[in-house]
Amino acid sequence: MKKLLAMGIILLFIGMIITSSTGLNFVKESTMPTFYDGSLSGYVNDTSMNPIEGARVRVYFHGIYEEDYSDFSGYYHVSNIPICNCTKNCTASKAGYNTEWVLLGISENTTYDFVLTPGKTLYVGGDGPGNYSKIQDAIDDAGDFDTIFVFDYSSPYYEHVKIDKRINLVGEDRNTTVIDGDSSGDVVYVTADWVNISGFTIRNGDDGILIRSNHNTVSDNIISNNSDGINYCSSSNNTITGNTITSNNWDGIVGGGKNNIIIGNNISLNNKDGIFCWYGTNNNLLNNTISMNNGHGISFGQEGIEFHLSVTYSTISGNAISYNSGSGIYLIGSSHNSIFDNYVLDNKYGLNFEVAYGIPGLPSGIAVSSSNIIYQNNVTNNDYGIWFDFLCANNRICYNIFKENTKNAWCGGFNIWYNPLTRKGNYWDDYNGWDILPRWGIGDTPHNVPPRLILNKDRFPFMEPDDIENVEVEEYVNGVVNEINLDVVQQQSNSYQSSQQSSNMWFLQWLERFPILQMILDVLRLNI
Repeated sequence: MKKLLAMGIILLFIGMIITSSTGLNFVKESTMPTFYDGSLSGYVNDTSMNPIEGARVRVYFHGIYEEDYSDFSGYYHVSNIPICNCTKNCTASKAGYNTEWVLLGISENTTYDFVLTPGKTLYVGGDGPGNYSKIQDAIDDAGDFDTIFVFDYSSPYYEHVKIDKRINLVGEDRNTTVIDGDSSGDVVYVTADWVNISGFTIRNGDDGILIRSNHNTVSDNIISNNSDGINYCSSSNNTITGNTITSNNWDGIVGGGKNNIIIGNNISLNNKDGIFCWYGTNNNLLNNTISMNNGHGISFGQEGIEFHLSVTYSTISGNAISYNSGSGIYLIGSSHNSIFDNYVLDNKYGLNFEVAYGIPGLPSGIAVSSSNIIYQNNVTNNDYGIWFDFLCANNRICYNIFKENTKNAWCGGFNIWYNPLTRKGNYWDDYNGWDILPRWGIGDTPHNVPPRLILNKDRFPFMEPDDIENVEVEEYVNGVVNEINLDVVQQQSNSYQSSQQSSNMWFLQWLERFPILQMILDVLRLNI
């Protein structure tokens, strides 16, 4: 009787299957293929034709870029550039030189030689002739692309610095060259594009650095005891790298915009989030160490990384995130992001995906976190390893390690817990199944994800964490994910499994689109 009822329900949904085009595929065909075989090479020299070492050459396309740095001979080579019917914005820049821009059509072997005009250097502090005593005075007298070099001899500098020119602001030593806001106002306020700030301790202000412009670089600074460490407000194409951002009263880094890169920073001891992104697209958070531990195992922070409202097509990768009192990684109302290769340890929630309610301008008033790709993360010793709020659906979770968490997972929506193309899921240390059939380290029975055990199953759980290795991921993004190819280098050699995977691929993809069919099959198999 039960089987007849289930078959009837299946027939009822046949029309829906034929006519519906909704759902989330692991593979979508790209309608506009782009070939990333282009390259740009050449030399960077000054106006006397002397080679410039360490110049950064960037080629921008589709909201992102590729870059390379010139060597001792001035030679550079930028590769992996898409070849298409458009010109690319190419720049060459280095501190102390005017940046050169040029529009180029890129082919497989395009060459171009950049010539950079030196800017002048103005000195602050110290006892040299003509040195300024205040940083702001030197900025006021500088021209675009000049360098302001600040000695630590007269440090600390009690100033509120406003940068409205394309300059390089360089401190002698980040540990001893101090700009102090004296507990009021923004310490450094940037309104011009193409500003570089490095080598300072920036402290005791509202915002340590407030950025309201684009294409800036903030590197190798210590930013502490402010309300927010760095605030990039409606700003794009900025790079924040190599900074120590600590003991700020609110967020370490906060901002909204697109194409920003936050890489290689040490962010700790902030009283709120380590990194708080509140809208934007194509932002990349890479290889940061984010820990809210005060040295005694007491967390001062909330979220390590937070994506808040409409942060899309962004990447969180290679970060070490630990000892946060809230979540290691927290997405609320944010979709189509890639989260991979992070180590998430000792947080309340390792990975947390939630719904935002009462959003103006949305018909439903809500924004869900959906269509995110979560793979190859190590999620260890959190209260919850991964959490999905109700309505957070169509997220893809595979090749992750969940171990030593109080509870490994909780899922209120329907999500995909394995890759149907490779038939591989995640490692769960509370999985109690077995591997008797020739599956080479993949469990024969599903791992159930509470509380909706019928809808959420990892059908191909790994038996050991060491079985997850060498995952290759290719993504081509053009408004939507056009192609996703997740695979493990360790291929299955058994011909029977290969033929089964091929013959069942169409069926598996339809199961991902329509979870009701999977639920019916679970009833038929008594596998709930």
